[in-house]
Amino acid sequence: MRTYRSGIVSLVVGLALSAPATGAGFVPPSTMPAGPQMQSASTAGAPPELVAVIPFTNISGREADDWIGDGIAETVTADLESQTAFVVISRERVQTASAARGALDDSTVMAVGRELGARWVVAGGYQRLGDQLRITARLVDTGDGSIVRTLKADGTLDEIFDLQDQIARELATDLGANAMARAARPRMPPAGEGSAPAGVGAGAEGGASRAAPGRVSGGIILPGDDTARAGRVRGADGSADRAEVASAPAPEA
Repeated sequence: MRTYRSGIVSLVVGLALSAPATGAGFVPPSTMPAGPQMQSASTAGAPPELVAVIPFTNISGREADDWIGDGIAETVTADLESQTAFVVISRERVQTASAARGALDDSTVMAVGRELGARWVVAGGYQRLGDQLRITARLVDTGDGSIVRTLKADGTLDEIFDLQDQIARELATDLGANAMARAARPRMPPAGEGSAPAGVGAGAEGGASRAAPGRVSGGIILPGDDTARAGRVRGADGSADRAEVASAPAPEA
């Protein structure tokens, strides 16, 4: 009887240790299909977001100062175009869409941005009083219509280029920060993709996750509870837990 049991245990150990060599239960990582979590950022991430710079409004109403608004929009557009986190819509397209709307207020600015497919809209105005100049700008999220940032720059007309650069620089910083924050958010997988099978995960008995039979993890096919303990693969190199195999109960004679 003792000799018979010893022979059975030796046979089980031999089968467990030979399983990796014959390829049973082992899937080379190089042959595994890439799952959603293995996709590169360039394929899994969203395309760059679009930004529209609306012509700045001449609040003072003096026609002789109209050139100031064009200069501000040109400078802001040029500075934002140097960024790689987003794409700036051409001024020609923005001007055409804006002209078709007439006077630009908050609602029309939002409508122009959405018409152009822009995620962000930069709009604002300027006032000149004698030699003093004030420029205001706001960054609007067309997704929910919220104003993300409001900027103001005061100075003299002689300092107009510095004021334009200041506004453009701060807008570029804010847009870059918002784009990076959105890109860093984890991508939600489509329904049914990457979801755990029923009965697997937090709902398992004792609070511990249990792999469903045949689920692939790190290049290894993890067996379920119905699989003999002697055939359970423990390491990425295919090695088995000898202590567990040795402790497996031998069949009665």
